[in-house]
Amino acid sequence: MRLGNAFLSAALTMAAVSSVAYAQTSDREKARLIMLDRCVEQSSNRNNLFEDFAAACRCASKKTASKLTDAQIASVISAGKVTGSAASVWNEQMAACK
Repeated sequence: MRLGNAFLSAALTMAAVSSVAYAQTSDREKARLIMLDRCVEQSSNRNNLFEDFAAACRCASKKTASKLTDAQIASVISAGKVTGSAASVWNEQMAACK
């Protein structure tokens, strides 16, 4: 039982540290991480090779995050995905990164 409690305590501590670190992350970085996560998730559902889509997703999320306006960044964060005018920027960058 003690081992289970120690594991649970360690897991909760790691989760708390992770959420604090995320809270201190810039909005642009939060948006990049959202775009990266969604891209990897969607690509993995298509049975693509991980190395191929992971590299393209990293490239596109980094380039897109640097090109979006602050309003578009806020939109990505609030929606949890790329929407509206940010989608055209994403599509351009994804095509350039493939």
